[in-house]
Amino acid sequence: MSKEEARDNMNLFLSVLQVTMKTTGIALGWDLKNKKLVLQDVKTGLISRINLEELNKNLIS
Repeated sequence: MSKEEARDNMNLFLSVLQVTMKTTGIALGWDLKNKKLVLQDVKTGLISRINLEELNKNLIS
């Protein structure tokens, strides 16, 4: 894969992520202390912390 293709893939991922966030009302953040991705439902305030190693496990295997 070329750098241009990789850049296009990243831009596509971000575009889809933004649309999904708007559609679902989910905000993203980062828990510095625990080093986890944080998802928050804007309407309810419900928070979920996600271990990125677990999330990325599919890419590595």
